[in-house]
Amino acid sequence: MKNSNILLLVISLISINSFSQKKNSFDLLVMTKLGEINNDKILDSAMVKQDTINEFKPFRLEIYFGTKTGDKKLF
Repeated sequence: MKNSNILLLVISLISINSFSQKKNSFDLLVMTKLGEINNDKILDSAMVKQDTINEFKPFRLEIYFGTKTGDKKLF
């Protein structure tokens, strides 16, 4: 009984470790658009990226608002 519990624990740790190594990798840039989103006369941008590691291939939308200093702030 004790050996089976240890074996179950080892199998669980291996599966947890392999699952935790799969990180989201949104490295495929699908589309980028520039424009004025919030009517402040400052150029904003939106980017769509796709996760290439996940089997379901989810998308991520990132919206960046421009600031008066010329920087972009992720919203």
